[in-house]
Amino acid sequence: MFDEGWQRSEIDQKHITAHEFFHLAQRLVVPRVTCRSAWWVEGSADWFANRVVPGSTWSEGWLSAFDEESGGRSLLDMTYETQAFFYWIDDRYGDTLPMTYAEFGDEGLSDPAAVGSHLPPEAWQEFLETYLSGHLRYPDGRLAIPEPSLGPVISRPWRLSGPPLSFPRSQIELEPGDWRLDVQSNSELLGVRVPDQTWRRVETQAGQGSIEHTTKCPDPEKLVVAAVSLNGPDLAASVVGDLAEEEPCNCSEPPPTDHCLVGTWQVTSTDLPSTFNRVQSRVGGPSRWRGQDMGRNRITLGADGRFEQVFSNTTTSQFKHQIGDVPATQTVTISNSAIGRWSAPEPGRAKICKTEFKGEMTNELRIGSDVSRSGPNPIPYDAGREHQGFDHTYACTASSATVTLHPEFGQPVTWTMERMPRPTATAPP
Repeated sequence: MFDEGWQRSEIDQKHITAHEFFHLAQRLVVPRVTCRSAWWVEGSADWFANRVVPGSTWSEGWLSAFDEESGGRSLLDMTYETQAFFYWIDDRYGDTLPMTYAEFGDEGLSDPAAVGSHLPPEAWQEFLETYLSGHLRYPDGRLAIPEPSLGPVISRPWRLSGPPLSFPRSQIELEPGDWRLDVQSNSELLGVRVPDQTWRRVETQAGQGSIEHTTKCPDPEKLVVAAVSLNGPDLAASVVGDLAEEEPCNCSEPPPTDHCLVGTWQVTSTDLPSTFNRVQSRVGGPSRWRGQDMGRNRITLGADGRFEQVFSNTTTSQFKHQIGDVPATQTVTISNSAIGRWSAPEPGRAKICKTEFKGEMTNELRIGSDVSRSGPNPIPYDAGREHQGFDHTYACTASSATVTLHPEFGQPVTWTMERMPRPTATAPP
C-alpha cells in the first residue's frame, strides 16, 4: 500500500487506509458482492474514505475522470469514479443508502434496470442537475466538480445518445426568438437548463414532450440538454426546434413621427419602493435605514426609434461603527445610462430593446468626523441584456404619460413621467 519511493502526504495515507479498511467491512457485511461490482465496491470505499478523512485531495483525479466520461459511459462500467454519485445520495438521503445497494448482490449490481429502480426517476434527474450545475459536494462540504463539462455545442439535428445509466448532455445554440423545442426520447425525464442557470424538466409521454423558451436579444443563447436512461436500453433523444414568427426584440420598425411618446421625459414617480427600513445586527447598534431618491431619471424616445435613458439612485445607510460606538453613515450613488431601440407595434403597447448599459458608482463613508470617498468607478453591465425586449403599455397626453413594464417574471412596474420642454435657441444680441 505504501511502496518505497512513492511519497504520499499524511492525509492521503489516512485516506487510503480508510478506503482499504472499508473493503474489509464490505467483505464481512456483504460477502455476496465481489470485485465484479467494482462500481459499487470502489466508489463507495472512496466515498467512505472522504467521509472519515475530510480535506483529502486524493480523489480529485477520479472526479475529473467521472466528469470526462459520464456523458457516454455507464455508471456500472466505472470504478472509483462513481464516488461522485455516492456523495450525492449521502447528502440527499443520508449515509445509510449507499450500503443498501449491496443487497442486490453481484447479479443485481450489474443490471441497469435493477440499479435504476432503486431511486425514482426524478431523483436521478436531480442528481444530474445538481452535478451539471456545479453544486456536487464532498461529504465535508467542498465543491467536488465546480466546473462540470456541459457537453459539446452541437448543430442540427440535435441528438443525445448514451448507454444505460450514463448522463449524456449537449449544448444547443439558439438564435434570438420564441422557440418551441419538441423532444423525442425513450427516457422518462429530460432536463433543459436555460442560461439563467435554472433547470426545466421535460416530462415525455409516449416518448414525446415539448418545452417553450424565449431567447434574449441580441446574442444567441446556449441551452444545456441532459438526460438519463433508466429503463434498460441505450438512451436516444432528439430535439427539434421551431422559431416563432415574431421576435421579442423586433424594434426595427420606428414609431409614427407624431406618436405621443416621442420626446424627452422626466420621470417623476414610480411604484418601486423608494424608502424602506430593516433591522441589521451590528455591534453597538442594530438599527439601519436606507433611502433611495429618483435622482435624475430622464427618458428620450426618438421619432427615429432611438431610445436613451439616464438615471441615478442614492442609498444612505446609518449605523453605529463597531469600534468605539461611533455614529457612521455610508452613501452610495449609482449613475446609469442605457441606449437602444423602441417601437410601438400597436396603440397602447410599446416595446423597448435596451442594447447597451453603462454605470458609475461613488462611495462615501463618514465615521464621526472622518470622511473617505472613492469613485466614480465604472460598473460592468454584461448582465444588462436580461432586460431587453420587454413589453410596455402606456397612456400619454401632450404633457404627461404613464408607462408600465410587464416583465416575463414578477409584478408590473409603472412610471409616471412629465414631458420636458424642448430647448429653445437664444438669438445673439
